[in-house]
Amino acid sequence: MGQDGVFVRLLQWNILADGLGDDGFLSTEYSPIQEAGGDGAGYEASKFMAMVREAKQQDLANGIVAKMAELKTAQKKIKKATTAPEREAAAASVTALQAEIDAHSQLVKLKRRFDTSPQLEAVGQNILSWDVRYDRIKATILAARPLVVCLQEMDHLQQFARDPAFGAVYACSVAGEYVPAAYGGDGGDDLRPYNYLRHLLESRTAFAPKSYSHARNFRTKRLAKATGAAGDGAADVVDDDGVAIFWKRDVLRPVELGFLRIPSSDAQKSDGAVAVILEEIATQRRVSVITAHLPSGDETKKELERLAVLVDTTTPWTATRTVRGTDGTWTEQPYGGAPFDGLLSFVQHYADGSGTTLFALDSNSRPGFPPVDAGVDRASVWTAVAARPGLRLASMWVQTGRLAPDGGPPAGTTGMPISVNKMRGPASTQPQKIGEHQCELIDHVYTNGPRSQLVQGVDVQTGAKPYTMPTAPRVYAGREGPAELELLPSRTVPSDHLPVVVDLMLRRGPAGYVGVPKTAEG
Repeated sequence: MGQDGVFVRLLQWNILADGLGDDGFLSTEYSPIQEAGGDGAGYEASKFMAMVREAKQQDLANGIVAKMAELKTAQKKIKKATTAPEREAAAASVTALQAEIDAHSQLVKLKRRFDTSPQLEAVGQNILSWDVRYDRIKATILAARPLVVCLQEMDHLQQFARDPAFGAVYACSVAGEYVPAAYGGDGGDDLRPYNYLRHLLESRTAFAPKSYSHARNFRTKRLAKATGAAGDGAADVVDDDGVAIFWKRDVLRPVELGFLRIPSSDAQKSDGAVAVILEEIATQRRVSVITAHLPSGDETKKELERLAVLVDTTTPWTATRTVRGTDGTWTEQPYGGAPFDGLLSFVQHYADGSGTTLFALDSNSRPGFPPVDAGVDRASVWTAVAARPGLRLASMWVQTGRLAPDGGPPAGTTGMPISVNKMRGPASTQPQKIGEHQCELIDHVYTNGPRSQLVQGVDVQTGAKPYTMPTAPRVYAGREGPAELELLPSRTVPSDHLPVVVDLMLRRGPAGYVGVPKTAEG
């Protein structure tokens, strides 16, 4: 096996959390779009999207979108209030803001007009339904046959692990069975800040959930409403969304599992990155895999938040790991060396070791994001990864010729590759994102191996008729035209992101290979 041409196939995918999937995503597969009750001839998809954008612009201009943000803040104050007067003041603010929004918002009016549109309901039932999406996600992964799977927005980890077909092929836990974090009770919350890393370590699972996540909150409310339960009655059957790593259990075994806690602007919340060192069972050669999910948002302040996740020397960072001994037992071991100062230093710890390091993430930042003032330098996520001293990781988009080293299109090419193509309609709970056509490349895989090759499409069958699941990237000249008519999720693609399937050549050297010689699959 110590020969040139050894690859590991990796699948990188933000699968769109179940708890976040019911957020008004638009689709062009059911058109024309009729108003509530199916009245009228309806509107072609492009016309309907133009109506959404126009309503959003009107709400921005008259200050209603800002009022929507104020409403969310007031609703949070009710939950955090510690005295009756505080709760009463916050409740009065909520009532006044809601009345103003209902009376003047063009988005609210549009939502009412299309509230029971047959076409939008079909999108919910046939595209956004988790049962439908789960089958397609699972079938895609199994058909792609990756050795390593990195997923973001995973809020059904237990379902994947217990699935007889999926669980027989892929593992995520190093010992025992994964159990979702508990909230409340005599022991407090499992994911409270000072217990976050301890809980992850004791889970023995390559999964780092976001504590108190929106996905869990939305899904709990949805299930409670459907079953007539009150409050958090359904919380014990739902999970937070987070990042996860799976590996092919008959080819690889884990020898180290590590976690980095990512601080939040909300002191009560936590997020995390996961690292696993995997050993090929047949040869004991190793590969390190790290995955993460950076904050979303297209504003400059959001890029600054993402940069602070990558490097922040002013914030205390904490990490922990457990290591498999020669006798098969797992023991907690501290990380040696200098303290971490962000996600990139965590990745570099593994890159500095032997073997190949693979870093897969949803960066929520396109390569061409304008550099922002970050301390003494101007930077973007793309330039920060490239400029990290000693990291020496290459983007597989550059290795495969889809991007130039500066993040732009290669010489002589037009258009930009994309991995996400979505737009939210008036039913979304995120007013700032309604009408925003996000069509860009934000899913990335970095490697210190010498070469990569993309897998173009995966043949999948979830019903009577097989189909080809498109994989990233798609290339569009712009956001208008074809891109606008091929929004995700769709009846083929079960997420707002395309899966990235890539064969990565591994570094040559002692313990530097893993995988099957001269093949990309396990």
